[in-house]
Amino acid sequence: MRTYEIYLHLDPSLGEGGADKALKDVEALLTKESGTIVSKDNKGILRLAAPIGKHRDSVQVLLNVKAKPASIKEFRRQVNLLDSVLRIGIFTLEEAAAV
Repeated sequence: MRTYEIYLHLDPSLGEGGADKALKDVEALLTKESGTIVSKDNKGILRLAAPIGKHRDSVQVLLNVKAKPASIKEFRRQVNLLDSVLRIGIFTLEEAAAV
């Protein structure tokens, strides 16, 4: 299993309750694909440097997860189908070399 950082930009027009529900949906997709969430940091509504479509703000969430590469591929495909997710960034973290 590898460690990944997942940056999510959620639609701010959902409101706080809607954003929490959208985040739970994303987490359910991840755990369904046999991933485990190590940490979650919900940064709230922040201004974007460049607009995404018509949106100048987004609810920004950072997830640190452990998952298999094939699971992440399927997770990305399913998340891209959600209307509540404006953009997703998935980055592989380097494992510390054992000495």
